Amino acid sequence: MFSPARLKIHLKLCVNRLKLLRAKKDALSLQARKEISLLLANNKEASARIRVESIIRDDDFCEVLEMLELYCELLLARFGLLETASGSIDSSLVEAVHGLMYSAARCVEVKELLLIRDQLGQKVGKEAYLLIINDTDKRVNSRIVNKLLGAAPNPILVERYLSEIGQRYNVPGWSLKQTPQEPNDTLISLEEEDSNEATPAKPPKQKFSSKDSSSFELPTPPTTKPSAQELKQDTSDATRVPTFEELESRFRALKNKP
Repeated sequence: MFSPARLKIHLKLCVNRLKLLRAKKDALSLQARKEISLLLANNKEASARIRVESIIRDDDFCEVLEMLELYCELLLARFGLLETASGSIDSSLVEAVHGLMYSAARCVEVKELLLIRDQLGQKVGKEAYLLIINDTDKRVNSRIVNKLLGAAPNPILVERYLSEIGQRYNVPGWSLKQTPQEPNDTLISLEEEDSNEATPAKPPKQKFSSKDSSSFELPTPPTTKPSAQELKQDTSDATRVPTFEELESRFRALKNKP
């Protein structure tokens, strides 16, 4: 049976879990990039390419986690619309509801999503539930669907990751290596790290095109592991429901990515 109070609790817990998981994966991504730079330095390019594919998949997964976090916050901000809806979900919440329910079985590291899916399933009914989890009506954001497929990365994307890692860690033979690119396509320049790696972490940047997978920007890896104080701050921030203006601004930033 649908329980608004229980759903609200699960949404808040899910925001917490998503923030912590993203911070954990950012730290692991930094370590993996360092290990790949050592492989490149030892002329083990084949092994480095395999490791880079794993990093690319993790970057895609982190972007999905960010979108799911926004969906949870949107439902919390407009919980009154969800709670009072009868028969059908308000149009402003359709994307969020579909995205969370579809991703639940595909993001096994976030168990709260399964609880949210079950509660929303009670709300929409059995028939709609089956349509949503299989994306039969194609209403789940295509970015989420594509990034959860787990397909092999584009070879050009792999090459660019290798090149950026080699340049960032000053691997001999890679500092001036050019990566393949299409005409008028620009590759972002990464700022050099300080020797003590004390530069504050920057949020990852991603720009992928569903029409042209060779046009994109690589995400900038974090330069430092998140401290216990930062993780604690993330946890406390999750209890605050953002305003409509904040949510709209963050959704526009994600949707404007090609």
